[in-house]
Amino acid sequence: MRIKAVSTAVTVALTCLLAFVGGAIEAKSEEADNNLSYPAILIDGTSTFDFFAVLGADEALGTTYSYGCEGTEMLETFSYPNISCVNDLASPTIFYTAAECIAEGGKCAGKSVDRIYWQKVTDNQWSSQLTGVPSTGGSAPVNVRFVDWGDSIEVINWNENSVLRVETQPFVDLGQDPLTEIPPATPQTQTGYQMYHVSGQGITEQWGARVAEDAGGARAMLPYYYHSPYAIINAGTADLYLTKLFPVDATATGYECPAVGGGQTPVYPADYPFQRAWVAGEGWSNSCNLPIVPYTLEQSVSGKYVHVYNWRMNDLPDPLATSDCGNATWQKTGWWRLTYVPNGGASKMLFTDNTVTSAPVLLTEASEVETTLYTPVVDINNNLTYIDICIVEKSSSSTVYTISPSVIGSGTISPSTNQVVEENRTVTFILDPADHFSEVTGTCPAGTLGDNGDGTLNYITDRITNDCSVIATFEKVFSWSMFLPAITHKAKP
Repeated sequence: MRIKAVSTAVTVALTCLLAFVGGAIEAKSEEADNNLSYPAILIDGTSTFDFFAVLGADEALGTTYSYGCEGTEMLETFSYPNISCVNDLASPTIFYTAAECIAEGGKCAGKSVDRIYWQKVTDNQWSSQLTGVPSTGGSAPVNVRFVDWGDSIEVINWNENSVLRVETQPFVDLGQDPLTEIPPATPQTQTGYQMYHVSGQGITEQWGARVAEDAGGARAMLPYYYHSPYAIINAGTADLYLTKLFPVDATATGYECPAVGGGQTPVYPADYPFQRAWVAGEGWSNSCNLPIVPYTLEQSVSGKYVHVYNWRMNDLPDPLATSDCGNATWQKTGWWRLTYVPNGGASKMLFTDNTVTSAPVLLTEASEVETTLYTPVVDINNNLTYIDICIVEKSSSSTVYTISPSVIGSGTISPSTNQVVEENRTVTFILDPADHFSEVTGTCPAGTLGDNGDGTLNYITDRITNDCSVIATFEKVFSWSMFLPAITHKAKP
């Protein structure tokens, strides 16, 4: 099993402030975009503005905000970091007032509630801190400290009919000058919002910024935020190269996909990771390079910038098009390379020897080492990052599938090795949190979660109809203390 490169977790004091933010601006007339919660730096030519929040322009309970309190709440297999004051967490029809929610028998009885100002509402204009970092004519690009390809690509074999959600996030370490990598005299951080879950899961999911209710008090209408030593780099749309490395398919001797399941250790070709020469603007030598994909930068439902592309393997012909590959001998299954090239190349973003191929960790304890099937590579000579993956065949007569379990954070999943099951069977896993259970994700059909009464949880997948993954996330819960800061942030002009 390949070991994912995970940096040693930095001890971060997540002291959380309440910031009073003055000013008001008119609501946007255009369709609302997702609001940003995780800090970012903007490079070259993108407009910047101060950390701000505009709350209550045309506010209405159940339209622009709702209420919630501290605690945890489950929806299917997902655990959320708060309790939402709604009648149905999956599809609410009633949004309780603060008084209703804290009343005897209410969802937050005995607790204090805060407002949740929703994502993607034109009247709610708020953002974490965005800092402009200009690069002067290419002489001072921003150094990439972390780059994350996401577990959906790294931990599983996808088949020729799959839709792969390809995601990449580059991060900067604010503990260093982003242009020189020299630590500043005073450690730098940026501010981001604490997010509360409102309702839904997946495509119906709604989150928002937590804002103090504290009716009549000094802290009323003050948003919670935290200091982050990391920020996501926003340099605009990047390029994504999709490259078939060999003409042969996934069953060719010496170039088979790494076998998974049955507790066996994956076996890779002798020359993996594969060596190719990079040709700027074209792709990799001696390979079949598909047309370059605009790797757009979007904002996720949790308010983070991420490069996203939905790669529909079933739309590709087999063999691949002669116009792309030069001849008709290139089979669709087998080894592919996904390559991320930053917008503006080395003039805006620079991969270095210090770039780590994982997301930064915001924990107060050392991170766990994650096992992955495929390991990303940083190519500092060509200023790019790539990951080699293998696409397997989808056999019409196949009756068994592989379930790949993995863990994020401090906890265990059992069994921890890949499981091979017959079609339409379920698989049971025991989850043992060392600290705090957060959620079960992955690509397997969502199942049911139960409490075993001994500190462990019992998770049963739904009926398995494809190779898939089960990812158990165990994350530490931080206490969000409140006090007024000695600084004033300005509203967006």
